[in-house]
Amino acid sequence: MGETNAQIFTIHKMMLEDEDYYEAVVNIIETQKVNAEYAVAVTGENFAEMFSSMEDTYMKARSADVRDISARLIKNPSGENGGFLSDEKVIICAEDLAPSETVSLDKSKVLAFATAFGSSNSHTAILARNMNIPAVIGLGKAFLTQIKNGDIAAVDGYTGEVFVDPDDDTKIL
Repeated sequence: MGETNAQIFTIHKMMLEDEDYYEAVVNIIETQKVNAEYAVAVTGENFAEMFSSMEDTYMKARSADVRDISARLIKNPSGENGGFLSDEKVIICAEDLAPSETVSLDKSKVLAFATAFGSSNSHTAILARNMNIPAVIGLGKAFLTQIKNGDIAAVDGYTGEVFVDPDDDTKIL
């Protein structure tokens, strides 16, 4: 995975070991008499909202990490992996990609990806750069209505542009 990418998941581990996060999960379980999955989901969303409301762009981007960690805590014990399956080379267009999803992408099948949400400071963007996958992050919600499954597209990770149904001069082979 490489040292830089591994550091991202070291930060995830530190977040998981955070006493405030742990105590919030336990408190929800004890006071509301709910299951652990629910408590983790609520805690994750509360912490993510706290990060996303911060003014510092680096800290704001950590909200995606908290959501990723919480989702993995919920999914992993159940055996869900949500893996990406495709026999063709594709460009992934999504609302957002979590760091754990990004690092699990099959580089031989993913030509690029584009997301509606996220930022260039996100761990997803950092991982994409380290994996040499062209990516455009944070195109806005309207982007999702402009592209559909099966469309031909080109992604320019340097300029931050996505071309849907590009002309012959724009196509990247």
